[in-house]
Amino acid sequence: MCNKKEPITLSQELLIGSGGRRYCYKHPYDENLCIKVDQTLSQNDNQSSREIKYYSQYITRKIPHTHLTQFHGTINTSLGCGVIFDLVTDSDGSISRSLQHYLRQGMPIKKIEHLLDQLKTYLLNHQIHLSDLATDNILLNIKDREKKLVIIDGAVNSDFIKICDYSEHFRKKKIHRKWHRFFQSFNHIENTVDS
Repeated sequence: MCNKKEPITLSQELLIGSGGRRYCYKHPYDENLCIKVDQTLSQNDNQSSREIKYYSQYITRKIPHTHLTQFHGTINTSLGCGVIFDLVTDSDGSISRSLQHYLRQGMPIKKIEHLLDQLKTYLLNHQIHLSDLATDNILLNIKDREKKLVIIDGAVNSDFIKICDYSEHFRKKKIHRKWHRFFQSFNHIENTVDS
């Protein structure tokens, strides 16, 4: 999966954050990119391998990256094979914050309804695979007074039986199902803010 070139060093100072299975680092030589690295080297649950497979398909299908970070290949790092993506930043150069962050700060859903509609339309129109549609996997990108939602993780098919890889009908049904659960999660966040 990765080339055998001399690995680049990923230090603690470059760490942006971590999810359930991976760490995300700023690219040491390109401020517009980030590198995701699996926390373990287990071959049984390699999230990065799945991501490479599906994001390569999105490139082949010429899907616009308006609401999905762009994949830039792999790189050998001091922590194992890394997957390179755009680093999503706001106009001031800061890393865009998650939708979860803004909702927990009390931002009303009504304020972003049009952005949510845009994202849902994008997912359906371009048949994006979804394993985990969650508020912490979506960034609110604010650039030049324009706002959009950008998915940074979970745009893969993690089903054991991958029928959605071959059926547009089932893929659309899955998008609708994931979207419904995603919307229900807003109530949980709002209740957490209120309590």
